Amino acid sequence: MKANKAKWVADNGHAWLVVPMELARQVSGISTFSYQSPNGSKAYLEEDCDAYRYIEHYGEDAIELDKATQYAGTARCRNYPRYNQTEQGQ
Repeated sequence: MKANKAKWVADNGHAWLVVPMELARQVSGISTFSYQSPNGSKAYLEEDCDAYRYIEHYGEDAIELDKATQYAGTARCRNYPRYNQTEQGQ
């Protein structure tokens, strides 16, 4: 099985697992505490529950993590649209 690429992004208050939207849509129960990129290609899954739902769904061995990004200020994804299980970005 080919590994799904993902990476963590974080700011001083929270972190998100960034994954392809088409893979996130296969995971049930992703909340609106997560975000989606404006063009709808990526999901930013909040660290407390949604990221772990994703990891649990696909399995740890099926996810390849890239280097994490730490923002000194506010992470850009906080300004993105809230995650919507069925709609593309706005």
